[in-house]
Amino acid sequence: ELEHHRLQHQETLNTYRQIESRFFENPAECDKFAKLRYLTLLNGIQLEKGWLAWHEEAIALLKNTK
Repeated sequence: ELEHHRLQHQETLNTYRQIESRFFENPAECDKFAKLRYLTLLNGIQLEKGWLAWHEEAIALLKNTK
């Protein structure tokens, strides 16, 4: 079950990265509203990276359970 959820979070992260590269090539040059959208996207990227790190730790820990 954890592996399934890990894959979902990886897919979401990949989607967010594609959005980032397509629409926010140079965020410093964006207008204020685009920068706010970019910051929201960055938050999503960080959340997904956090979930992936947690899944890796959880899967590793449970693999060592007797």
